[in-house]
Amino acid sequence: MSDAIVQDMNDPHRQRGTLLMLANAVQNQWPIPPAAIEAAPKVAARLLLEGNDRVKLGAIKLLLAMQKNNIEALVQLDKIERLEAGAATENHGITVRYADEASIRLGGMHDA
Repeated sequence: MSDAIVQDMNDPHRQRGTLLMLANAVQNQWPIPPAAIEAAPKVAARLLLEGNDRVKLGAIKLLLAMQKNNIEALVQLDKIERLEAGAATENHGITVRYADEASIRLGGMHDA
């Protein structure tokens, strides 16, 4: 099956449809054969130089979908690594100042 996908990417009559199908597969996390994943960026890059405008647009959509998928995977990997290290996984820029015990007993917070 993966050989058919790679052949369709190189077939001028099926290039655009195959590129868009692969872009949808990447966006929707559908399984893609390893040979197609390996060939897709190379073929898309070649088609950006050689293809007509519609094929170029399909190649761009595929490359952008693959890039977005890679970035999302890196973000998740970073979160997992921080969780395993005991660090915060999200930083929303909220700073919380805690009063010390003596200040609480006196009924107020002191400035730090």
